[in-house]
Amino acid sequence: MSRKIIFWFTAVIAATSSVAAVAVNKQPKARLIVIVSFDQMRGDYPMRFKKFIGEGGFTRIQKEGTTFNKCFFEQANTITGPGHAAILTGTYAFANGIVGNDYCSARGGQCISCVNGGGSNVSAMQLEMPTLGMLLQQENPKSKVISISHKDRAAVMMGGDEKSSVLWLSDSLRLTTTNFYSRPAWLDVVNKKFSIKNYGGKTWSTEIPTELQPAADAAVGEGTFSNGKNIFPYKLSNSNNTEFLPDFLKSPFSVEWIFDVAMYALDAERLGRNRNVDLLCVGVSSTDYLGHTFGPDSREVQEMYLHCDKQMERLINKLDNTVGRNGYVLVVTSDHGASPVPEQLLSLSSFGNPALDAGRISKPALQHFVDSTLNAKFKTDSATIWVKNFYPPNLYFNHSTISTFSNLDSVTSITIEALRTRNGIGVITSKKEMLRGNCPPNTEAEVCQFIRNSFHPDRSGDVLLYTKRYWIFGKDPSSHGSPHDYDRWVPLMLFGGPIKPQTSDARVTPVNAAVTIADWFGINMGSVAGKPLPLKK
Repeated sequence: MSRKIIFWFTAVIAATSSVAAVAVNKQPKARLIVIVSFDQMRGDYPMRFKKFIGEGGFTRIQKEGTTFNKCFFEQANTITGPGHAAILTGTYAFANGIVGNDYCSARGGQCISCVNGGGSNVSAMQLEMPTLGMLLQQENPKSKVISISHKDRAAVMMGGDEKSSVLWLSDSLRLTTTNFYSRPAWLDVVNKKFSIKNYGGKTWSTEIPTELQPAADAAVGEGTFSNGKNIFPYKLSNSNNTEFLPDFLKSPFSVEWIFDVAMYALDAERLGRNRNVDLLCVGVSSTDYLGHTFGPDSREVQEMYLHCDKQMERLINKLDNTVGRNGYVLVVTSDHGASPVPEQLLSLSSFGNPALDAGRISKPALQHFVDSTLNAKFKTDSATIWVKNFYPPNLYFNHSTISTFSNLDSVTSITIEALRTRNGIGVITSKKEMLRGNCPPNTEAEVCQFIRNSFHPDRSGDVLLYTKRYWIFGKDPSSHGSPHDYDRWVPLMLFGGPIKPQTSDARVTPVNAAVTIADWFGINMGSVAGKPLPLKK
């Protein structure tokens, strides 16, 4: 745990003691918090897919719970690590430290994963603010925190520190954890009972009736499963083949699997069935793997959410039957949205529509362009490497090269001017300008604030660059990571406990959810970006 969090805890203990008398009266009957994050679930999906799904999952939540139609992250780095960290810490990278899935530290010079715990260990050591689960256990050590995801970074950023049980799917096809975390006694049992190897050879076929007019089963720019197919049905290979895991992760079978595991954990740990407040976090990464491959307007994504809806219905029924409707609070949200497939936008102009400026930027090509520009400017050997790493939006220089041939200010200025000539580059600025508090030129004040929220003085890049609208980095058909509204827009739905039926167009952000829940239970989250949601009382 970082020193910053330890100091924060000391202050919170003093602060929460003064409100202990009123906290009991504020607490709802609920003793279980369940947070489900569907990775890359854009905010328009619940309404767009409503005609395809049943009445017991997302639709039931919308009818009987609270739905915020205009929920947007107020951060520019809309990717998995920062998104999940924001949801559970109630604040953004400027405070929690998670500027990307990977980043380089100015202090130590290392480039690491956001879940780097030293060596091969995975942990929450990179977090600089506590998660909701960490605060629950600080308040009451008997509270249980279980966080499960397909991705380690989603599970870690939602779960928290070593007192939690944090689990993810490993390349060895097993649910796993590291010795940093509390290892649940039921881990071996669940790996045997719900082995993903059992899905080898399974076929995913369409279920949406044609009369409901689903999307075409193949579209320009789409990717494929490992066998090269981009039309239904999709058959998984045998589990001992290398293509099994990536295809499993893109299929609804992986959604079924993670809900099986989550519901087993509910029973094994008896979550919500004692005097303590427990937390269960479920990170569904399948929707992200599939979304990157086929894009948000694909038949595959529509069919996937039909299955997600069925699993949500299972979960709600399970919660109702075990802890009771008043015994839990369920939050459904996402870590980020998704961009349209650029090639699909470009194809619209061939049907008489106005031409759109859309495209993709190769990350290796951009790095090569910067290296070549600087080598030409300083007349250095063409093999000289100036760019240490590029994890969009953060570009990190090789400071040893700079110190040999020039200085940081000069190299930064030359790089920014050169990159402004490249197609698809939108906002571009430097760490120096961010430290000064300066807004990038020709940038709206709101977007400038999103970039500030994503900036961390030790971990952000020497140069920060974001794509223009409808441009993306990389080869994936669809992506995310920009400050544009389609990447920041996510669902926010609450259900159970004290939640009243409500549909709201109030402008909210996912960081408000953790703060709202903490407020119910008298937990002080300190100075964070989130604030209580405008819920009906």
